[in-house]
Amino acid sequence: MEEMEREIPEVEVRLVKSRMVHGFEVLNSEKAVFDFFQRKAALMEKEYVYVVCVRTDMSMINYSLISIGGLNQALVDVKAVLKVALLSCASGILLVHTHPSGSVWPSRQDVNITDKLSRACSLCDICLVDHMIIGRENPECYSFAEKGKINFSSLGFLEADFEKLDIRKVAAEEIRYY
Repeated sequence: MEEMEREIPEVEVRLVKSRMVHGFEVLNSEKAVFDFFQRKAALMEKEYVYVVCVRTDMSMINYSLISIGGLNQALVDVKAVLKVALLSCASGILLVHTHPSGSVWPSRQDVNITDKLSRACSLCDICLVDHMIIGRENPECYSFAEKGKINFSSLGFLEADFEKLDIRKVAAEEIRYY
């Protein structure tokens, strides 16, 4: 049987800015990150998952909505998270997601994806700085880093230095990937 020659497409993968979000807020603490995303969560009736990309000095590069789920779950594709982080040349990421029920207690799936994402990030020399769960109309959040559930010391992030996470330096960019 004669082997047929086939064409293999050359592709280009790019990071595309979808819109700029300007503000004078500084995300310099867990509370500041919470406040920034809590305003979004207050309007959401589904689970939303964001990835925040940061440099080694914790300055924010951008953030991206990576998943919209249902009332009690959202699919977090590790490949999609890493794609955003790699295209952004991020040294670290924060995963932030909402619970429309208001409860911030992590589900078994939340714990599993945090572990899986942490391991995948370490293979790419990207630090998973935190995974935060924000409940709709809940004044509290759950921080995996604060609870000691994330080990990020191996990549030079000895602690989540939120004081350097500043969106005044670089306006947050919502990005989409394809």
